[in-house]
Amino acid sequence: KTPVVFIHGYSLSLDTWDRALPHFPEESFARIAYDLRGFGASSKPATGYTMHQHAIDLKALLDALGIGKAVLIGHSLGGAISQYFATLFPDRLLAYVSCDAFAQFNALPGMDATKQARADSFGTPEQNRAVLEGAVSRYFDPRNSDPETLALFIEIALRASSVALRDQLIDAYTAPSIPVDMYRELTIPVLAVTGATDIVVPVQQAIDLSNEVPGSEIALIARSGHTPMWETPYEWARPIVDFLKRRVLSAA
Repeated sequence: KTPVVFIHGYSLSLDTWDRALPHFPEESFARIAYDLRGFGASSKPATGYTMHQHAIDLKALLDALGIGKAVLIGHSLGGAISQYFATLFPDRLLAYVSCDAFAQFNALPGMDATKQARADSFGTPEQNRAVLEGAVSRYFDPRNSDPETLALFIEIALRASSVALRDQLIDAYTAPSIPVDMYRELTIPVLAVTGATDIVVPVQQAIDLSNEVPGSEIALIARSGHTPMWETPYEWARPIVDFLKRRVLSAA
């Protein structure tokens, strides 16, 4: 089986892949989802909430599992982490699927007073809930945003430590860019997937990524916002499975 590692986004956990994983056939793929440090059920250390550190953590996970090379499917923050991983450990990748993630060669917006105030608002569970209740609805196309889903995603986010929520938010806006030449030198198959109505990470980011990586592909998921793997899981998984069958399994 081909190892496929699913890396969740900011404030989320491995639970956010639950609707999508059944669409990746078990006979072909060894499906591995995990919680990033500080999020979900993972440990909550006091430091290390950078995309660079998460990439190092991912290598340690692959080493512990005895996996030499894997496909990475990263959503949002997880997609950015995967790009750092590709530059640090290119020999460990079979393919990379970016899902609603910023292209890390584009300049990040940096921190301003509004973003800093949001980061500083994390603290007690009550404070965290207030921040998350104001943010989580943006993850979805309004047509897919029901009260039960919003409540679930807020509860998932509340499992994260306040330090992780604060420091990772700052890193997402201020991390150093990856030189674009490193993308142009990638030789692995790359697919950029994005929800058509994503207002968190604009569609242009997927276009930029696919424009720079030789031989890469792009897939637009209709009627989906920032979390298409949850909003329209079959429609999201279908082009990815097709891509992996054509570009990875057939080459094995």
